[in-house]
Amino acid sequence: MAQQGHTPAQVAEWAGNSVPVLLAIYARCIAGQRDNYLKQIRDVRYVSKAK
Repeated sequence: MAQQGHTPAQVAEWAGNSVPVLLAIYARCIAGQRDNYLKQIRDVRYVSKAK
């Protein structure tokens, strides 16, 4: 799902996990996407703190 344009936060919510847990479990599925997903995680953390 994440490779289809869904954010890690969306996929984690659907899976009933946090983003760190999702990435720890499914890290092999996102090989080659690491930098992009780490940036998205940083962006999500920034937005959630800003609210």
